[in-house]
Amino acid sequence: MEADPFCIDITAENSPVFYAEHGLDEWDWDVYSDSFEEFLELLGIED
Repeated sequence: MEADPFCIDITAENSPVFYAEHGLDEWDWDVYSDSFEEFLELLGIED
């Protein structure tokens, strides 16, 4: 998202998705969605 990376934790239940702002000299990850499924819904990608 505008060069900000996303990271999916596939080891956690529901695979939460995190994001961090690019260009801040260190990665400060915040939760973007509680699950990969929710992430896809936020992007408008649904079954």
